Amino acid sequence: MLYLDSIFNNVPILKIIGISLILIGVSTHRMGLTHSLLGLLIFSVVLSFFANIYELIYVEFYFFFSFFLHLICDMCTKRGVPLFYPFSNKKYKLPLTFTTGSFFGNFLEGAIIVLSIGYAGYNLGRLFHIFR
Repeated sequence: MLYLDSIFNNVPILKIIGISLILIGVSTHRMGLTHSLLGLLIFSVVLSFFANIYELIYVEFYFFFSFFLHLICDMCTKRGVPLFYPFSNKKYKLPLTFTTGSFFGNFLEGAIIVLSIGYAGYNLGRLFHIFR
């Protein structure tokens, strides 16, 4: 990434990709920074910085909201998530949980996907106005 950055005269987007890959690379699924409140804060701040550079409207809000919902959904699994990683490895989960890959889990995931695609399709015009 540093090599590409030097070739393309310090293009900021390459820095965000590099930083993101490093942070994601040192995390395991549902065990590290990508599933913690600190990760939510770090990734949101980094994205907000680049969203301002590239004049992307509301992207940081959508990212923060999506990341937060991702944490909530993973808290519905029996494994839970380490919300306070790296300060604590204790996993938190909601009272109503399901096993990933179970009939109920697959049904719920499918319903969320269908509703999300329907919402995006219905609001497609507005969604494209995010970019100036």
